[in-house]
Amino acid sequence: MPRPTLTGTVPDFLCDAEHDESVTLGGKDILQVGTALPSVTMGGKVFPVTKDDGCSPLVGNDANRNVQRCTSATFTIPKGTFDPGAYDVALTNPDPAGCVSSDKISITVVPPPTVKTIAADLVCDAQGDQTMTVTGTGFLEFGTTQPTVTVGTQTFKPTKVDGCLPVSGTFTEGAVSACTSITFVIPKASLTEGDYDVVVTNPPPADCKSLEAVKLHVAPPPTIANVKPVEICDAQNLQVVTVNGSGFLEIGTTLPSVTIGTSSLVPTSATGCTPVAGTFVEGAVQTCTGLVVTVPMGTFTAGSYPLTVKNPDPAGCSSTDMAADRKSPPRCRSGRRSARGSGAPAPASRGAP
Repeated sequence: MPRPTLTGTVPDFLCDAEHDESVTLGGKDILQVGTALPSVTMGGKVFPVTKDDGCSPLVGNDANRNVQRCTSATFTIPKGTFDPGAYDVALTNPDPAGCVSSDKISITVVPPPTVKTIAADLVCDAQGDQTMTVTGTGFLEFGTTQPTVTVGTQTFKPTKVDGCLPVSGTFTEGAVSACTSITFVIPKASLTEGDYDVVVTNPPPADCKSLEAVKLHVAPPPTIANVKPVEICDAQNLQVVTVNGSGFLEIGTTLPSVTIGTSSLVPTSATGCTPVAGTFVEGAVQTCTGLVVTVPMGTFTAGSYPLTVKNPDPAGCSSTDMAADRKSPPRCRSGRRSARGSGAPAPASRGAP
């Protein structure tokens, strides 16, 4: 009998770090002698063949000899057997025809992907799509096949994969690249408020996933409960207004912006703040229930004005339903301007002298 010949392996690259891997070798003159199957040597380790396929009886079989000549052999690589690298593969037929293949066949073992960061790591998706970038190592791309990103229980496909370098070797699937960043989009209103694990999973046949504890925090839009005082007169002095509600984010040292009419004002302070759990690139994050705003003297003419609060980026959602409530304001001494807020609207108005 000639020695066995190997023509290929499926798969020819894989990741065994997280689960067992089944591999099928194709070729000819792969023998099964009675119930005895071949063995496979890979990287100095020997694995039993669990199944032969494409078999036909050898000419000359009789009651004392049952030899099958096959075209494929399947074996299993147990989880965590190999470090990343390329490993030569050889098949040895069972005795007494114990010849060894000599073909140059190899399998490349790749590591799982690793996730270092997600940017932004704090978002509000209630009012618009969010473009995200995950950075790390070992994000595999071959042909049009790319990794996926799972946030919580939802899986997203990349819009772009960058920082790619070729993986050495010739593969059935074509050229394989290992990349360092993935861009994807979270559609508007996909995620409710909370903290979500971020996981990258490479495509088969090397479908390991990242194990690092990287999280995304999704914040809700801010909401306004009331504004105090309801009415102001800014004709002769600056006025201090407190906006009460929930979900006012202080990100690092940046407070939300408050817009009254078309005037954008920066709060002087926030009240009722509690830390948001997590470590953020932007610094410490707090969610607050009050914003203190100074209205400069002479900012508004007579009238009622809508008021909105917008959180700072990258969680830049705004309070909603801020319709203006126009009405005749009460008098002040020689003139009075007022700002009103209750629930949704928060107007500012000025009375006749």
